[in-house]
Amino acid sequence: VAKVFLARCAPETGVDESGGRRIPIRREDYEGLSSVYRCVEAEGKQREWFVFEPSLVLPEYLVEIEYLEAGYTPEHEPSSAQLQHLGTGLGGSLVGETLSETEAADVASLTR
Repeated sequence: VAKVFLARCAPETGVDESGGRRIPIRREDYEGLSSVYRCVEAEGKQREWFVFEPSLVLPEYLVEIEYLEAGYTPEHEPSSAQLQHLGTGLGGSLVGETLSETEAADVASLTR
């Protein structure tokens, strides 16, 4: 996930009339602009952005996604000591408190 300063932006200017294909967006075709957007065909409100200046894009968060198949079982389950150690900095848990079932389930994914 990134924060982007779009500066001077505009919609894309053309589509190839012969086949309806989209013309590749090139910086040379958009002099004086920092970014260009195109509407995604399936979604009227969704836009695809092209930013010409890399310095205008600042990473904010790294998102890691793990897809698990239905019926997946982990190689090993975390021990209660691992869960307690990880949970000491979460929510309202204080050192020496036991994690609730919800907190334990949330923290369990961090030990895999």
